[in-house]
Amino acid sequence: MFGEWRAKINILRICEVDYELLHSIIKKSNIPITKLAECCGISRYAFYKKINGEGEFKITEYIRLCETLGIDIMDTITKEGNVN
Repeated sequence: MFGEWRAKINILRICEVDYELLHSIIKKSNIPITKLAECCGISRYAFYKKINGEGEFKITEYIRLCETLGIDIMDTITKEGNVN
């Protein structure tokens, strides 16, 4: 599952998520938040905190989220930061 992402993981460790873009993509997807949280393996509460920038996604959670949304993970990265 994560084979195609291996080359991107080192880049993700020093990047920051564009949360405005992420919110837009989630809204357009029409996938329920509960389903997205489930796909990430976290609670709905934790998911809301993370998409609002109040917590950080683990790399595996973020990969699962992007796969569920059908987007390339690098499309949501803006600048250097700290994504664990």
